[in-house]
Amino acid sequence: MVNGMTKFFCMLCAALICTFITGSTVWKKYKEKYEADFAKEKENVAKFIAYYDLFTRWIALDQEGRRLKDFFEENHYKSVAVYGMKEAGELLYHAIKDCGLDAVYAVDRAPERLNLDLDIRKTVDEIPDVDVIVVTPIHYFASIQSELSNLTTAAIISIEDVIWGI
Repeated sequence: MVNGMTKFFCMLCAALICTFITGSTVWKKYKEKYEADFAKEKENVAKFIAYYDLFTRWIALDQEGRRLKDFFEENHYKSVAVYGMKEAGELLYHAIKDCGLDAVYAVDRAPERLNLDLDIRKTVDEIPDVDVIVVTPIHYFASIQSELSNLTTAAIISIEDVIWGI
């Protein structure tokens, strides 16, 4: 009987150890995936908040009768390029066009999805001279500015500089 109990106890301990090891491995993988997913979601929330603040400010400026044209004129920018043609880029393009400034071209990674009367370039290999390039992907401004600064003498600013600079 003692021999059977010892055998049972050893098997039970082995099963518990295997369960613990398996559980630890599964938990570690789950935790890594969860932390990566959580970090990505946290980054997305920060982006949405930044764009929400930007668009709220832009609407408030419009209601006050203040226009983007004021910023561009104060800074002597007559020809403008837009980098990034998602929602903010398209709105910026239309605002530039509506106020009579020269929107020379845009840069976007997926130009085929756009239907605008504008020269849209997929890369920045050869970009025409303009007074200013306005970057609309605000969370990637630093890296985009670094990339563009080697290719042009134009001022490179963020759409935040425009909206908060009025």
